[in-house]
Amino acid sequence: MYEIKKILVAVDFSEHSAQILRSATYIAVQHDAELKIVFAVENPFTMSGISYDDQLETEMVRSSEERLDSFLEENMGRSSIPFAGEVLKGHVTVEILNCAEREESDLIIMGTHGYSRFEKMLIGSVAEEVVRLGPCPVLTVNPNKEGDKMKDIKKILVPVDFSDNSVKLLESAIDFAGKSEAELLVVFVVEDMFTFSGLSIPHIAIDVDQFEREMVEGSKKRLEGYLEDNMEGIDVSYSAKVLKGNVAEELCGCAENEKVDMIMMGTHGYRGLEKVLIGSVAEKVVRTAPCPVLTINPYK
Repeated sequence: MYEIKKILVAVDFSEHSAQILRSATYIAVQHDAELKIVFAVENPFTMSGISYDDQLETEMVRSSEERLDSFLEENMGRSSIPFAGEVLKGHVTVEILNCAEREESDLIIMGTHGYSRFEKMLIGSVAEEVVRLGPCPVLTVNPNKEGDKMKDIKKILVPVDFSDNSVKLLESAIDFAGKSEAELLVVFVVEDMFTFSGLSIPHIAIDVDQFEREMVEGSKKRLEGYLEDNMEGIDVSYSAKVLKGNVAEELCGCAENEKVDMIMMGTHGYRGLEKVLIGSVAEKVVRTAPCPVLTINPYK
């Protein structure tokens, strides 16, 4: 994983924004990075197609700039971390992505929930879109499941699928863990093929339980070999686990049971199924994880 020196932080002035910013300052201190803190003004009349006076939009931007200045003074006034604030104008997702490109950001940090009345419709969908389309890794924090600030990252869960992309992900996780002095929990989830496909095949005589046991045992051996190939000589503590069930549910459950501080996963996996399988898994984990989720697009 390349160095994190420029972090873009998206805020929305909701009750959770200060908490998201505290998480960002924690990462910035760890990596000696600077922060770019942005708020995007999205005109509701533009979204609805209703005509409006340009003066209204100008006033919305001016008011947002005042709010951002106050927010930064309150939350960053005594910070030694280099930072700058900016109000963006336009579609929230597009403006965040464009700003990340323009600023050459190494990491985007944002919440999965925002204004309580619209959080599922607006902020949740924005986070998922940024995860899918972001030009750099994206760290999402669910403020409803985190404490007052991000705690030390000492245990990182890394799901793998044995694809070439998961090797890239593991390399990034090793680098991040080394800088954080964290241990890795490398996980592979066996998902029953019949459950996944929704097929019922009653005419095939098969011992399903035996078949699943063989899948798990085979996956354990494969994971062992995968780690021998990719962790040899690496000075990072790690353990491994094979789980069985729904991928997103098993990952989130494992993170809860193992008291994981962060999940680090890719947005793409096996090329033929990446949009259907891995992409949807990443989005489900972002929505429901009990800890921050760092997603990485291996193609960027």
